[in-house]
Amino acid sequence: TYLLPTYRDSGLEVATLDLPTDFTPLEGQHAESIDCAGVTEAFRLLIEPWTTSESIAWNVASTRGAAHSAIHALTPSGRVATLSSHDALRWLTWIGASGGPDGRRRGNAAGRFSTWWLLAALTDSLDSWPPATMDRLDQLNWFWWDNGHDRQGWSVGIAVHDTSADASWAFEARDRSAS
Repeated sequence: TYLLPTYRDSGLEVATLDLPTDFTPLEGQHAESIDCAGVTEAFRLLIEPWTTSESIAWNVASTRGAAHSAIHALTPSGRVATLSSHDALRWLTWIGASGGPDGRRRGNAAGRFSTWWLLAALTDSLDSWPPATMDRLDQLNWFWWDNGHDRQGWSVGIAVHDTSADASWAFEARDRSAS
């Protein structure tokens, strides 16, 4: 289920997701970087309203191997927690639907579209979308990560490992004004 906003005469109420609590320390693993311009562009499109704010910095790391390797490419130390596919998709949709700190809320339809576009890029199926089955998505393992401290402001850290391709990506959007 998606987190839908409630519109009232007095304003907008937007539900948020709970952060994971079962963090483990990030184990430093260096790995070979891989070129995934399509994934980077899909993440940029997902967070586009966020990037209209000068306070938002964002980055993507793409590596061979485990998700810890991609996260380690963005931060030397930190912590990581497993996300269910359900929760990961809810986070991605929420990110894509929101307007970030200064942008206008795009809505859940835009959030879902941007999430599916990112999934197509992650599974190398942009040219053959929609897939005949969803089996390929079952090979994606999701994680929440941070630098060892709870994220503040408009900040997210999500990583994914594609077990069939042994490739991983770490995504970060960070609110520099909340640091």
